Amino acid sequence: MFKDALKQLRIDQGISQEKLGEILDVSRQSISKYESGLSEPDFDKLIMIAEYFDVTTDFLLMSKINNQIKTRSERISISSKMGETSDDLQYYVNLKSKGLDYVIDDN
Repeated sequence: MFKDALKQLRIDQGISQEKLGEILDVSRQSISKYESGLSEPDFDKLIMIAEYFDVTTDFLLMSKINNQIKTRSERISISSKMGETSDDLQYYVNLKSKGLDYVIDDN
């Protein structure tokens, strides 16, 4: 859930609600409400949060903190490793069986 992801990311980064509020140009009380589930940020703030913590908005909105690849760089890295061999496909099937999500970009 968003509230849990936000709180965990903030704590992991070692920043206070006050500091995050300054970064997002909202009050500390707004951050507290986001983290308690009493309020949610608008889309612009959600994007700012994702960019600040280097995570996707999908991660913020749908995450199970320990079971999802969360950073953009991890997603890009996995996507770029995808080849055309059955060994590669098996690797990604194994990731999924371990509860990890991944993105296959077919561009």
